[in-house]
Amino acid sequence: MRTFVRILGFVGLALIAPSVSYAAEKADLRPKFKEGQTTYFRDATKITQSMAMGEQTMEVPMNIESGMRVKVVQVRPEGGATVELTYLYVSFEGGPPQMPMSYDSRKKDAAANPMLSGLGGLVDKPITLTLSAGGKVEKVEGTERIKSSVAAGGPAAQIVENMVSDDSLRKLRLYPSEGAPNPAEVGATWKEETETDMGGMATVVINANYTLKKIDSASNTAEIESSSTYKTKATEGAPSMVSIEDSKSQGHTTADLKTGELTRATEDTEMSMKFNAPGAPEGGTKMKQKIHSTVERVALSDLNLPAEAPEKKPETPEKK
Repeated sequence: MRTFVRILGFVGLALIAPSVSYAAEKADLRPKFKEGQTTYFRDATKITQSMAMGEQTMEVPMNIESGMRVKVVQVRPEGGATVELTYLYVSFEGGPPQMPMSYDSRKKDAAANPMLSGLGGLVDKPITLTLSAGGKVEKVEGTERIKSSVAAGGPAAQIVENMVSDDSLRKLRLYPSEGAPNPAEVGATWKEETETDMGGMATVVINANYTLKKIDSASNTAEIESSSTYKTKATEGAPSMVSIEDSKSQGHTTADLKTGELTRATEDTEMSMKFNAPGAPEGGTKMKQKIHSTVERVALSDLNLPAEAPEKKPETPEKK
């Protein structure tokens, strides 16, 4: 998933469950893809940024929510699949105290907000993901036309970039088995190290440690926990303008063993950063960020789409 950390490129999702001991059991956590299988997810992220401005601190809250349809269009002989991920709506609320903003693509007056109306370019444009048999995103297609439909430089462009960048989509983790042993038994652990470009300002290295905590045969589900840390390194060929001084992240996911999909995943992340951009005060500008992210499998009706939305024919995915 999607630690989904959707601001400044932080999307790596960490997943946790209660720390309880269980008798040894084994389960196949891998996705069980079926052609035509269609699933809906809701992704909600709440962010609070606190930035030191001289002797004062400015807090900037942001709430970003989206609804997604994931359809399996092809299953390959080795067990991997091609899926289409389509955003059905996106909403935003928050911003600096002196300039609060809100947008919801489901509302008729959504286009009236010039700062955020570009978010509508995200909706009903399928993104093609090529997934391995273990659920890893190996290839992303169809995002360039989404990015090109949003005016560059504004807040909408930054939000869209963070939601559909290759890094973000590779860390969405709607199939949380990536990297896990197969079959996995309760207590099994695995690690993952990934890197995310922070808009050219730095490269973020994410180290995650996962543990399978529980297999529930009655509900046919598994629970996974993880803890993650974030650090920065200079982007090749450019000076590092951002450094992460401290970070911690924990989450919790429940996976459906019948399909391999997550049913619900949460993540809580805290980090302290320092910006060393040209013009910043001596010692840099410091910012603290708290993020709470939730991704859950839902019914189509739970997305509260306008009545005509389900009948709208999506655009044809672009081919490379």
